[in-house]
Order: sequence, then structure tokens, then C-alpha cells
Amino acid sequence: MKITGLKENKNINSIQEAAKLCGSKVYIVGGALRDVILGRELRDFDFIVFGDLLKTVEKAAKLL
Repeated sequence: MKITGLKENKNINSIQEAAKLCGSKVYIVGGALRDVILGRELRDFDFIVFGDLLKTVEKAAKLL
């Protein structure tokens, strides 16, 4: 299965970049993942963060 539409999303790209800078790993989960698989429009995002959550969120906020 090919999942499309995520690489073009500036919010996801910012969170991914923040995670890299902080040494964290971030995965999209929940309803957002379901919507991507079903080809639906993303309205909100659900993530799980492995690493320093606060540092990653602060860095992502600065990148947005």
C-alpha cells in the first residue's frame, strides 16, 4: 500500500524536522493514520513521540 500526501504537509514536515533536531522519533497514529490510509483529508494529527516530548514540541512550534 502506498500512502501519499504526508510529504507535502508542512505541519508534518516541521514536526519531523523538530524530531530529528531533538534526537526523537515521531510516528503518526490514531485517526490521522486511518484517514491517510483511507485517502481522506487530514483535519487533525495524532502523534506518538519517543524521546524528549517537550523539547520536540517546542522546536516544532518554532518551525511552524
